[in-house]
Amino acid sequence: MELTLDEDQLAELIAKKVIPAIMPKLETIAKEYQRDDDIVTQKYLYDNIFHCTASEFSGKYLSDESFPRMRKKGQLKFSKRAVNRWIDENQVTY
Repeated sequence: MELTLDEDQLAELIAKKVIPAIMPKLETIAKEYQRDDDIVTQKYLYDNIFHCTASEFSGKYLSDESFPRMRKKGQLKFSKRAVNRWIDENQVTY
């Protein structure tokens, strides 16, 4: 007896086995990723990350439209992970 499957049927059979096997690990990774992010203030950034004054921070970083920010309860806040990623992507080496 020969069994024939088209690509879609084969993909569906594989997915039915693979997805349940990997979902618990993916969920764990997603939870760790979300948990490890700190939401910080502007003061934290200019004191601890950029080592500059508030006005320098505003002029050099906040004025840049690509700088990551969010509003939480009406306050300007920053994802530490997003800021670090922004630094990596915008760093200039001389």
